[in-house]
Amino acid sequence: MSAESSNLSNIEHRAVIKYFVKKGKTPKEIFEDMVSVLQESAPSYTMVKKWARLFQQGRESCKDDPRPGRPVTVVTEENVRKIEKLVLADRRIKLWQIAEEMQISKERIGEIIHEHMNMRKISARWVPKMLTPFDKQRRLQTSKDFFKLVGDNIEEICDRIVTVDETWVRQYDPESKQESMQWTKKDRRRNSSRTEATWEVIARSAVLHNASTEDNASVHTARVSRQALKDTGFSEIDHPPYSPDLALRWIEREGRAWGIRRSTRVLASGAFHTEAMRGAVEAVRAALALCEVRTPNLAVWSSVDAKLYHNAAQVRARLPRQVVAPVRWEQTLHAMFARDASHGFPLTCAVGPGRSMRATLRQVNAKAWDSSVQVDT
Repeated sequence: MSAESSNLSNIEHRAVIKYFVKKGKTPKEIFEDMVSVLQESAPSYTMVKKWARLFQQGRESCKDDPRPGRPVTVVTEENVRKIEKLVLADRRIKLWQIAEEMQISKERIGEIIHEHMNMRKISARWVPKMLTPFDKQRRLQTSKDFFKLVGDNIEEICDRIVTVDETWVRQYDPESKQESMQWTKKDRRRNSSRTEATWEVIARSAVLHNASTEDNASVHTARVSRQALKDTGFSEIDHPPYSPDLALRWIEREGRAWGIRRSTRVLASGAFHTEAMRGAVEAVRAALALCEVRTPNLAVWSSVDAKLYHNAAQVRARLPRQVVAPVRWEQTLHAMFARDASHGFPLTCAVGPGRSMRATLRQVNAKAWDSSVQVDT
Protein backbone atom coordinates (compact mmCIF):
# COMPACT_ATOMS: atom_id res chain seq x y z
CA MET A 1 0.00 0.00 0.00
CA SER A 2 1.43 3.40 -0.98
CA ALA A 3 1.93 6.24 1.52
CA GLU A 4 -0.79 8.27 -0.22
CA SER A 5 -3.40 5.51 -0.05
CA SER A 6 -2.65 4.72 3.62
CA ASN A 7 -3.35 8.28 4.82
CA LEU A 8 -7.01 7.94 5.79
CA SER A 9 -9.15 10.65 7.30
CA ASN A 10 -10.46 10.51 10.86
CA ILE A 11 -13.93 9.56 9.56
CA GLU A 12 -12.42 6.66 7.59
CA HIS A 13 -10.45 5.51 10.66
CA ARG A 14 -13.67 5.43 12.69
CA ALA A 15 -15.50 3.55 9.94
CA VAL A 16 -12.81 0.86 10.03
CA ILE A 17 -13.04 0.67 13.85
CA LYS A 18 -16.83 0.37 13.62
CA TYR A 19 -16.49 -2.47 11.10
CA PHE A 20 -14.13 -4.42 13.35
CA VAL A 21 -16.35 -3.82 16.40
CA LYS A 22 -19.26 -5.31 14.44
CA LYS A 23 -17.05 -8.36 13.81
CA GLY A 24 -16.44 -8.73 17.53
CA LYS A 25 -12.76 -7.72 17.70
CA THR A 26 -11.25 -6.15 20.84
CA PRO A 27 -9.70 -2.64 20.77
CA LYS A 28 -6.21 -4.15 21.05
CA GLU A 29 -6.82 -6.45 18.07
CA ILE A 30 -8.27 -3.55 16.08
CA PHE A 31 -5.27 -1.34 16.86
CA GLU A 32 -2.70 -4.01 15.93
CA ASP A 33 -4.54 -4.78 12.68
CA MET A 34 -4.70 -1.10 11.69
CA VAL A 35 -1.04 -0.49 12.56
CA SER A 36 0.07 -3.48 10.48
CA VAL A 37 -1.60 -1.92 7.42
CA LEU A 38 -1.49 1.85 8.01
CA GLN A 39 1.80 1.93 9.97
CA GLU A 40 2.61 5.51 11.08
CA SER A 41 -0.71 6.91 9.82
CA ALA A 42 -2.74 4.58 12.07
CA PRO A 43 -4.73 6.21 14.90
CA SER A 44 -3.43 5.97 18.45
CA TYR A 45 -4.46 3.16 20.77
CA THR A 46 -6.30 5.67 22.97
CA MET A 47 -8.37 6.83 20.00
CA VAL A 48 -9.17 3.24 18.98
CA LYS A 49 -10.33 2.39 22.52
CA LYS A 50 -12.49 5.52 22.71
CA TRP A 51 -14.38 4.90 19.46
CA ALA A 52 -14.61 1.13 19.98
CA ARG A 53 -16.33 1.80 23.31
CA LEU A 54 -18.72 4.29 21.69
CA PHE A 55 -19.66 1.84 18.93
CA GLN A 56 -20.10 -0.96 21.48
CA GLN A 57 -22.52 1.31 23.35
CA GLY A 58 -24.66 1.64 20.22
CA ARG A 59 -23.30 4.72 18.48
CA GLU A 60 -23.75 4.66 14.71
CA SER A 61 -22.36 8.00 13.48
CA CYS A 62 -18.64 8.29 12.69
CA LYS A 63 -18.74 12.08 12.75
CA ASP A 64 -17.84 14.32 15.68
CA ASP A 65 -20.70 15.63 17.77
CA PRO A 66 -21.49 19.31 17.14
CA ARG A 67 -19.67 21.49 19.66
CA PRO A 68 -20.61 24.98 20.78
CA GLY A 69 -18.08 27.73 20.22
CA ARG A 70 -16.78 30.30 17.79
CA PRO A 71 -17.12 29.20 14.13
CA VAL A 72 -14.23 29.06 11.68
CA THR A 73 -15.50 32.30 10.14
CA VAL A 74 -13.22 34.24 12.52
CA VAL A 75 -10.75 34.24 9.59
CA THR A 76 -12.15 37.42 8.05
CA GLU A 77 -10.50 40.33 6.28
CA GLU A 78 -11.30 42.59 9.23
CA ASN A 79 -9.59 40.26 11.71
CA VAL A 80 -6.60 39.85 9.39
CA ARG A 81 -6.18 43.64 9.28
CA LYS A 82 -6.46 43.93 13.08
CA ILE A 83 -3.90 41.18 13.67
CA GLU A 84 -1.52 42.68 11.10
CA LYS A 85 -1.79 46.03 12.88
CA LEU A 86 -0.90 44.38 16.22
CA VAL A 87 2.06 42.54 14.71
CA LEU A 88 3.45 45.61 12.94
CA ALA A 89 3.13 47.61 16.16
CA ASP A 90 5.13 44.99 18.08
CA ARG A 91 6.94 42.39 16.00
CA ARG A 92 7.84 40.42 19.13
CA ILE A 93 4.24 39.98 20.23
CA LYS A 94 3.28 36.43 21.24
CA LEU A 95 0.44 34.39 19.78
CA TRP A 96 -1.29 34.12 23.17
CA GLN A 97 -1.18 37.91 23.54
CA ILE A 98 -2.89 38.38 20.18
CA ALA A 99 -5.40 35.65 21.08
CA GLU A 100 -6.33 37.45 24.31
CA GLU A 101 -6.64 40.77 22.52
CA MET A 102 -8.78 39.39 19.69
CA GLN A 103 -10.65 36.72 21.70
CA ILE A 104 -9.66 34.13 19.06
CA SER A 105 -7.91 30.79 19.59
CA LYS A 106 -4.12 30.58 19.22
CA GLU A 107 -4.53 28.02 16.43
CA ARG A 108 -6.63 30.39 14.36
CA ILE A 109 -4.24 33.30 15.07
CA GLY A 110 -1.35 31.16 13.84
CA GLU A 111 -3.27 30.26 10.69
CA ILE A 112 -3.99 33.92 9.93
CA ILE A 113 -0.36 35.02 10.46
CA HIS A 114 1.26 32.18 8.51
CA GLU A 115 -1.28 31.54 5.75
CA HIS A 116 -3.05 34.87 5.20
CA MET A 117 -0.36 37.39 6.23
CA ASN A 118 2.51 35.23 4.88
CA MET A 119 4.69 35.93 7.92
CA ARG A 120 7.01 33.85 10.07
CA LYS A 121 8.99 34.46 13.24
CA ILE A 122 12.79 34.60 13.16
CA SER A 123 15.44 35.44 15.70
CA ALA A 124 16.63 39.02 15.73
CA ARG A 125 19.96 37.96 17.24
CA TRP A 126 22.86 36.69 15.18
CA VAL A 127 24.57 33.60 16.57
CA PRO A 128 27.96 32.61 15.09
CA LYS A 129 28.46 29.00 14.07
CA MET A 130 31.40 26.69 14.73
CA LEU A 131 34.65 27.56 12.98
CA THR A 132 35.46 25.87 9.69
CA PRO A 133 39.06 24.74 8.92
CA PHE A 134 39.44 27.90 6.79
CA ASP A 135 38.26 30.06 9.71
CA LYS A 136 40.73 28.39 12.06
CA GLN A 137 43.60 29.04 9.64
CA ARG A 138 42.52 32.66 9.22
CA ARG A 139 42.31 33.05 12.98
CA LEU A 140 45.88 31.78 13.33
CA GLN A 141 47.18 34.11 10.61
CA THR A 142 45.31 37.11 12.06
CA SER A 143 46.86 36.50 15.47
CA LYS A 144 50.33 36.27 13.95
CA ASP A 145 49.81 39.54 12.07
CA PHE A 146 48.70 41.27 15.27
CA PHE A 147 51.75 40.04 17.21
CA LYS A 148 53.94 41.35 14.39
CA LEU A 149 52.20 44.74 14.56
CA VAL A 150 52.56 45.00 18.32
CA GLY A 151 56.20 44.02 18.56
CA ASP A 152 57.60 45.51 21.78
CA ASN A 153 55.06 48.36 21.89
CA ILE A 154 52.05 46.48 23.25
CA GLU A 155 50.93 49.23 25.65
CA GLU A 156 51.17 51.94 23.00
CA ILE A 157 49.26 49.86 20.42
CA CYS A 158 46.53 48.84 22.87
CA ASP A 159 46.00 52.47 23.90
CA ARG A 160 45.29 53.38 20.28
CA ILE A 161 42.78 50.58 19.53
CA VAL A 162 39.05 51.24 19.39
CA THR A 163 36.81 48.17 19.52
CA VAL A 164 33.15 48.57 18.69
CA ASP A 165 30.27 46.13 18.51
CA GLU A 166 26.59 46.66 17.78
CA THR A 167 25.69 44.57 20.84
CA TRP A 168 25.49 46.94 23.82
CA VAL A 169 26.35 46.02 27.40
CA ARG A 170 23.37 46.72 29.65
CA GLN A 171 22.86 46.68 33.40
CA TYR A 172 20.06 44.10 33.16
CA ASP A 173 19.97 40.52 31.90
CA PRO A 174 20.02 40.45 28.09
CA GLU A 175 17.17 38.71 26.28
CA SER A 176 17.54 35.18 25.01
CA LYS A 177 17.45 34.19 21.36
CA GLN A 178 13.84 33.01 21.79
CA GLU A 179 12.82 36.29 23.38
CA SER A 180 14.36 38.26 20.51
CA MET A 181 12.28 36.59 17.80
CA GLN A 182 10.33 38.96 15.56
CA TRP A 183 7.57 38.55 12.96
CA THR A 184 8.68 39.23 9.38
CA LYS A 185 7.51 38.46 5.87
CA LYS A 186 8.62 35.01 4.69
CA ASP A 187 10.29 36.34 1.53
CA ARG A 188 12.08 39.24 3.20
CA ARG A 189 15.81 38.97 3.86
CA ARG A 190 17.20 40.06 7.19
CA ASN A 191 19.33 43.19 7.38
CA SER A 192 20.97 45.11 10.12
CA SER A 193 19.78 48.52 11.25
CA ARG A 194 22.56 49.21 13.73
CA THR A 195 25.21 50.64 11.43
CA GLU A 196 24.35 54.22 12.32
CA ALA A 197 24.68 53.59 16.06
CA THR A 198 27.95 51.75 15.52
CA TRP A 199 29.53 54.60 13.58
CA GLU A 200 28.22 57.15 16.05
CA VAL A 201 30.40 55.53 18.72
CA ILE A 202 33.41 55.42 16.38
CA ALA A 203 32.96 59.09 15.52
CA ARG A 204 33.05 60.00 19.23
CA SER A 205 36.31 58.10 19.66
CA ALA A 206 37.98 59.34 16.48
CA VAL A 207 39.47 62.39 18.15
CA LEU A 208 41.45 60.20 20.59
CA HIS A 209 42.36 57.12 18.60
CA ASN A 210 43.38 56.28 15.10
CA ALA A 211 43.02 52.51 14.93
CA SER A 212 39.94 50.32 14.88
CA THR A 213 39.19 46.62 15.09
CA GLU A 214 35.84 45.17 14.14
CA ASP A 215 34.33 41.71 14.24
CA ASN A 216 33.34 39.74 11.15
CA ALA A 217 29.65 40.69 11.06
CA SER A 218 28.29 41.89 7.71
CA VAL A 219 27.69 45.41 9.08
CA HIS A 220 31.44 46.01 9.21
CA THR A 221 32.27 44.52 5.81
CA ALA A 222 29.73 46.67 3.98
CA ARG A 223 31.05 49.29 1.55
CA VAL A 224 29.57 52.21 3.52
CA SER A 225 31.26 50.97 6.69
CA ARG A 226 34.68 50.67 5.08
CA GLN A 227 34.31 54.12 3.54
CA ALA A 228 33.42 55.57 6.96
CA LEU A 229 36.61 54.05 8.41
CA LYS A 230 38.66 55.59 5.64
CA ASP A 231 37.03 59.01 5.96
CA THR A 232 37.62 59.17 9.72
CA GLY A 233 41.29 58.23 9.42
CA PHE A 234 41.15 54.77 10.97
CA SER A 235 43.31 51.86 9.92
CA GLU A 236 41.70 48.42 10.14
CA ILE A 237 43.00 45.47 12.11
CA ASP A 238 41.58 42.19 10.87
CA HIS A 239 39.40 40.54 13.49
CA PRO A 240 39.80 36.76 13.80
CA PRO A 241 36.63 34.69 13.32
CA TYR A 242 35.04 33.51 16.55
CA SER A 243 32.54 30.83 17.54
CA PRO A 244 30.66 29.48 20.58
CA ASP A 245 33.50 26.98 21.08
CA LEU A 246 35.81 29.82 22.11
CA ALA A 247 33.27 30.88 24.74
CA LEU A 248 33.25 27.33 26.10
CA ARG A 249 37.01 27.36 26.44
CA TRP A 250 36.86 30.67 28.31
CA ILE A 251 34.23 29.24 30.69
CA GLU A 252 36.45 26.22 31.37
CA ARG A 253 39.41 28.47 32.12
CA GLU A 254 37.78 31.40 33.95
CA GLY A 255 34.39 30.05 35.01
CA ARG A 256 35.14 29.58 38.72
CA ALA A 257 36.18 33.21 39.09
CA TRP A 258 32.72 34.18 37.84
CA GLY A 259 30.76 31.79 40.05
CA ILE A 260 30.40 28.92 37.57
CA ARG A 261 31.02 25.94 39.84
CA ARG A 262 31.08 23.20 37.24
CA SER A 263 31.31 22.88 33.47
CA THR A 264 31.61 19.59 31.59
CA ARG A 265 31.97 18.96 27.88
CA VAL A 266 29.81 16.17 26.51
CA LEU A 267 31.97 13.41 25.04
CA ALA A 268 30.27 12.83 21.69
CA SER A 269 31.73 11.80 18.34
CA GLY A 270 29.18 13.80 16.37
CA ALA A 271 26.45 16.45 16.56
CA PHE A 272 23.77 13.82 17.20
CA HIS A 273 20.13 14.84 17.72
CA THR A 274 20.66 18.07 15.75
CA GLU A 275 19.99 19.22 12.18
CA ALA A 276 23.73 18.90 11.51
CA MET A 277 23.12 15.14 11.15
CA ARG A 278 20.36 15.52 8.54
CA GLY A 279 22.52 13.90 5.87
CA ALA A 280 22.75 10.68 7.90
CA VAL A 281 19.00 10.09 8.17
CA GLU A 282 18.63 8.28 4.85
CA ALA A 283 21.71 6.17 5.57
CA VAL A 284 20.21 5.03 8.89
CA ARG A 285 16.89 4.29 7.19
CA ALA A 286 18.67 2.24 4.51
CA ALA A 287 20.63 0.32 7.16
CA LEU A 288 17.43 -0.48 9.05
CA ALA A 289 15.89 -1.83 5.85
CA LEU A 290 18.62 -4.50 5.82
CA CYS A 291 18.03 -5.49 9.46
CA GLU A 292 15.39 -7.72 10.99
CA VAL A 293 13.34 -5.59 13.36
CA ARG A 294 10.86 -7.26 15.70
CA THR A 295 8.09 -5.98 17.91
CA PRO A 296 9.61 -5.33 21.36
CA ASN A 297 8.80 -7.90 24.06
CA LEU A 298 9.31 -5.28 26.77
CA ALA A 299 8.06 -1.72 27.13
CA VAL A 300 10.46 0.38 25.03
CA TRP A 301 10.03 4.15 24.95
CA SER A 302 11.07 6.39 22.09
CA SER A 303 12.97 9.54 23.01
CA VAL A 304 11.68 11.20 19.82
CA ASP A 305 8.09 11.61 21.03
CA ALA A 306 8.09 10.02 24.52
CA LYS A 307 5.79 7.22 23.34
CA LEU A 308 5.96 3.43 23.47
CA TYR A 309 7.04 1.33 20.50
CA HIS A 310 4.09 -0.96 19.71
CA ASN A 311 5.47 -2.76 16.66
CA ALA A 312 8.43 -3.11 14.31
CA ALA A 313 7.01 -0.57 11.84
CA GLN A 314 7.16 2.16 14.47
CA VAL A 315 10.76 1.24 15.29
CA ARG A 316 11.76 1.59 11.64
CA ALA A 317 9.95 4.92 11.34
CA ARG A 318 11.18 6.60 14.55
CA LEU A 319 14.83 5.52 14.77
CA PRO A 320 15.92 7.58 11.71
CA ARG A 321 14.13 10.60 13.19
CA GLN A 322 16.14 10.12 16.38
CA VAL A 323 19.33 11.08 14.53
CA VAL A 324 18.19 14.71 14.22
CA ALA A 325 15.44 15.02 16.83
CA PRO A 326 16.22 16.32 20.35
CA VAL A 327 16.17 13.79 23.18
CA ARG A 328 12.91 14.25 25.09
CA TRP A 329 14.25 12.68 28.27
CA GLU A 330 12.14 14.70 30.70
CA GLN A 331 8.91 14.09 28.74
CA THR A 332 9.74 10.38 28.53
CA LEU A 333 10.17 10.17 32.30
CA HIS A 334 6.82 11.88 32.83
CA ALA A 335 5.14 9.34 30.54
CA MET A 336 6.94 6.32 32.04
CA PHE A 337 6.03 7.07 35.65
CA ALA A 338 2.51 8.42 35.14
CA ARG A 339 0.20 6.37 37.42
CA ASP A 340 -2.57 6.60 39.98
CA ALA A 341 -1.68 7.64 43.51
CA SER A 342 -2.66 4.15 44.74
CA HIS A 343 0.06 2.49 42.65
CA GLY A 344 3.64 2.38 43.89
CA PHE A 345 6.75 2.91 41.80
CA PRO A 346 8.86 0.00 40.53
CA LEU A 347 12.59 -0.42 41.06
CA THR A 348 14.29 1.75 38.41
CA CYS A 349 17.92 1.10 37.39
CA ALA A 350 19.92 3.86 35.73
CA VAL A 351 22.58 1.99 33.74
CA GLY A 352 25.72 3.69 32.46
CA PRO A 353 28.36 6.24 33.46
CA GLY A 354 27.47 9.50 35.16
CA ARG A 355 24.53 10.52 37.32
CA SER A 356 22.66 12.82 34.95
CA MET A 357 19.73 10.46 34.29
CA ARG A 358 18.91 9.97 37.96
CA ALA A 359 19.43 13.68 38.61
CA THR A 360 16.80 14.47 35.99
CA LEU A 361 14.48 11.82 37.41
CA ARG A 362 14.75 13.42 40.84
CA GLN A 363 13.61 16.75 39.43
CA VAL A 364 10.78 15.15 37.44
CA ASN A 365 9.45 12.66 40.01
CA ALA A 366 10.99 12.52 43.48
CA LYS A 367 8.95 9.45 44.51
CA ALA A 368 10.17 7.50 41.48
CA TRP A 369 13.72 8.60 42.30
CA ASP A 370 13.36 7.11 45.80
CA SER A 371 12.89 3.70 44.17
CA SER A 372 15.82 4.06 41.75
CA VAL A 373 19.45 2.92 41.89
CA GLN A 374 22.55 3.72 39.86
CA VAL A 375 24.28 0.82 38.05
CA ASP A 376 27.77 1.77 36.88
CA THR A 377 29.25 0.00 33.89
